[in-house]
Amino acid sequence: MVNKETATQRKRRLEKKKEKRLEKLSQETEEGKSIRLEKRRKRQNEASEEKRNAERLRIHEAVTKLRANETPEEYISRLEQDRLRHEYTRSIETAEQHFSRLEQVRSQIAQTRANETVEEYISRLEQDRLRHEEKRVNESVEEHASRLKRDRLRHEEARANESVEEHASRLERDRLRHEEARANESVEEHTSRLERDRLRHEEARANETPEEHEARLQRLRIEYAQRIANEEEFNKTINTFCEKNCDICEKKCYPDQVATYQNVTPKPYLPQELAEKDIIIVCRRCHTHLKSSKTQCPSKAYWNNMRPGDIPDEIKALTKVERRLLMRIIPYVNVIKFDGRFGQYGFKGQATLFALDIFEVTDKLQNILPRSSDDTGLVVITESLENLNSTREYRISRERVYTALRWLITNNPLYHDVTVNNSACLETRDIIRVIPAETNQQPNTNESTTAEPSTRSAYVPIDKKKNVSRILRASWHQANLNVFPEFGGTQCFAMVLANIVRAAILPPSRWTKNILDENMIEGDSIFAQIHYETSANTQAFPIDGSGYLSIRNLDIIKHDFII
Repeated sequence: MVNKETATQRKRRLEKKKEKRLEKLSQETEEGKSIRLEKRRKRQNEASEEKRNAERLRIHEAVTKLRANETPEEYISRLEQDRLRHEYTRSIETAEQHFSRLEQVRSQIAQTRANETVEEYISRLEQDRLRHEEKRVNESVEEHASRLKRDRLRHEEARANESVEEHASRLERDRLRHEEARANESVEEHTSRLERDRLRHEEARANETPEEHEARLQRLRIEYAQRIANEEEFNKTINTFCEKNCDICEKKCYPDQVATYQNVTPKPYLPQELAEKDIIIVCRRCHTHLKSSKTQCPSKAYWNNMRPGDIPDEIKALTKVERRLLMRIIPYVNVIKFDGRFGQYGFKGQATLFALDIFEVTDKLQNILPRSSDDTGLVVITESLENLNSTREYRISRERVYTALRWLITNNPLYHDVTVNNSACLETRDIIRVIPAETNQQPNTNESTTAEPSTRSAYVPIDKKKNVSRILRASWHQANLNVFPEFGGTQCFAMVLANIVRAAILPPSRWTKNILDENMIEGDSIFAQIHYETSANTQAFPIDGSGYLSIRNLDIIKHDFII
């Protein structure tokens, strides 16, 4: 019986059985093979999960035991057989089977990687890197070209199917990776990278067909036209001013905030000069009022005693601190100055009003103006800026304060009961308390002052005896790809040219951050113009492969500058 056979007999029996099976498999037809495989798949599908797992475990143990004893020749032969078997299986599989197989492989890989430790993760990456390096070293020119083509097609397909969020995330990852790589590269690596880029661009342009050449130039033309269109749209938007006046309330409006009213039947409340007009330019509010059936004039009509008149020179000459001295009521509110050349003032937080004893105020009213130094309640918060050796300094002109107060008493009914306090103490150090800022509010660097000897600039050097200077920094550097996505890092020559032209117009000592930002944007625009016109003009001096300009590249735009 089989149970009583020796190990040698069992081995011989299994070898004979294996030989018979191999002989039978070698003689079977393709149809017979397909039937046999189909029966095996059906049998596996009908088996229970427990039975499948047991069968997989048995096969795994048997294969592991068999592979542990195989020789190098047997190992190579087995790999070759597996490769051929896999190639044949994949060549006859349907699209559904192909997709299912890839999905199973992805699921298995994802599960394996999710459970691997940090050491296993590092080891796997190192093994993959070595395997790829070895494979790429030994690949032929045709295999290299084929691999690059497959990678390109795979990337194109992946990018074509990615969502907007995935696209933005990929660009952000690429940007961070490139920035990190460039930040850590040495001078030799930097030079080598630029040289590789130059050679790659030269090779690509040398091998491009006339159609590809024309397509590349067309892309550059479209990009340049889009840039010009964006600049024109920006200039059109930014150059829209609040220059329209409402004929009724005299409010200044933007062009899209006014409407025309056909004055066919003049309203009875309109004055003679408006009743005689055929068309009246009005704001939205007044236009709605005119179209209604109301018989009274708009509440803000200028003939309804709503024309305040011009501000007198006595009041215009006052600074903010001097106006504070002449206020009848002092509100407590945070007033901030926004950054930028044209930064406006705004309120931040809450306004606080304190209840006062009316009788105490009445008793002090005759001597309350101008206020004393300790009664203004004004606090200025400044920020210590790096390398900015300056501080805010206020000076009060007593003559301006008293001149304005006398005008208010004479012309403003709300000041008729005020008696001038000629002994008011107007000490600047008492009026303003300067404390360090805890927020990012920027101090006002652009507040203009009058040229009187009693007033000074808002910022003065701390130590006039020392030759102090300040460092002016732009909002970004020239390699910032968020601001300069096309030519970031290579347009320094053009930016120098933009700064030189600006210096011929405005001394650098009077530059601000906004001006320096404008110089960088103009420099990038100059570089784009040179790049486009050089690419389109075959007679122009070519730009170096590194992307940097030389002095001869400026010939293409020399007629655009007035010498």
